[in-house]
Amino acid sequence: MILITGASGGIGYELFKKLSINNDVIAISNKKKLENNKKGICLNINLLNHKEIDQLISKYQVKLDEITILNLAVRSFDGLLANYPIEKVRETFELNFFSNLYLVQAILPIMINQKWGRIIHFSSIVGNQGAVGAGIYAASKSALIGYNKTLSKEYGRFGITSNIIELGYF
Repeated sequence: MILITGASGGIGYELFKKLSINNDVIAISNKKKLENNKKGICLNINLLNHKEIDQLISKYQVKLDEITILNLAVRSFDGLLANYPIEKVRETFELNFFSNLYLVQAILPIMINQKWGRIIHFSSIVGNQGAVGAGIYAASKSALIGYNKTLSKEYGRFGITSNIIELGYF
């Protein structure tokens, strides 16, 4: 089973369309309504709501076999650090980092039990290099990079891999 967050975005949506041709896929979108297809289930879930994540896992637990998570959900606000509202800092970290953390924590027991799992976080070169006007986004992606490295070291012994794809500008 492939689980894609941020499935309504450009890359997420294209991955959903391609991967659901031959694989069982659950596509998660917060705002846009996507269409189910032969092997793909589209769900509107707020990743900031832990109860909704728990309900997703509970409802589809039987289908969650050999799980691959593709974490593409992202939030970014442009602004200079000195002027960045703390509420926007929290919103950015909540989606870009904490939602990834909670989703993985919720699914790890299943992966450990199956002795198999794939976690792929999508990040940005901005997480390593920084960029004018994107300081908080960069910080949230840096946190994700460190988290990812730790996940791979802690859970590799269970057959679980955790990797990060750092995208550039496009």
